[in-house]
Amino acid sequence: EEFPAHLSYNYTTRARYDAGQFSEPIMYRNLFKDYLTVNKAKGSRAYYKWLDDSCVAVSRMSQFAALVTELASKFGCAVPTARANPSLKRLSELKRTFQLSKREVDDLFTQDYARLKCAIVGAFQPSFVQGEINTQNKNKGKIMNCGYDPMKTCLLQQIKPPEMGDVNNLWAFLETLAPIKDVKLNDTGKIAFIECGDDEGVGVPHSEVVHQMPLLAQLLHQLMRQSCKFQVLTDQGIRHEPSKVGSPNFLGGMKWHVNGMRTMGAPYWRSNMGYMCEMREEL
Repeated sequence: EEFPAHLSYNYTTRARYDAGQFSEPIMYRNLFKDYLTVNKAKGSRAYYKWLDDSCVAVSRMSQFAALVTELASKFGCAVPTARANPSLKRLSELKRTFQLSKREVDDLFTQDYARLKCAIVGAFQPSFVQGEINTQNKNKGKIMNCGYDPMKTCLLQQIKPPEMGDVNNLWAFLETLAPIKDVKLNDTGKIAFIECGDDEGVGVPHSEVVHQMPLLAQLLHQLMRQSCKFQVLTDQGIRHEPSKVGSPNFLGGMKWHVNGMRTMGAPYWRSNMGYMCEMREEL
């Protein structure tokens, strides 16, 4: 029962560290910046609270910090002209228990996201991913004519278990995942039109570059591949087996290509950028 809510919290945490840049490397960089400001003294309750709040394992974070120091040191050896750079030198000398002020951390790292993205592209240039908008959505007519904002609407079909075909149960479940504006079901209770709410209400920043699939729709796409039980039914004493909530559909899907080869369009829960996004003003 707890899995959907944990998945939602994990995603929103990652999205906040991403800061609307749609870049997993930048998300990790921002996480590390935040880590440097936390009191990490032995037995520090603040540190373990930060780990829980940030959905990070203590062992992984320790490995992360050690790797940053190692890379900074090796980069200084490999590139002699960079050895004297004060920021690189400071990174190579960091100890795991160091706690820096926010100002000190900001001085260590660039605030220019455009420059940072150029560096990332240069580092990973053989692995460009190209997205192609899928305009052949067989459910486009249904979504366009349902009465909701088409670019905020998710069509959910084959809803399971049957008790989730009740509008109150479905609303209560969706509300635990992400902001929701409205829901309506057909007479059979197996098809629902879901108008997603404003994601900024849960700290997921708006992007001027990417018209991202709403958080609620993304989570439904992820849950379609994972069976789970539903807390809203358990709380009512309704016995039910783990089920995949249904088959969601959203306009503006993307087909992804890597090095000219088509890849599988599947959601990846660890990435803050879902596999569907929309970059046009209108369909």
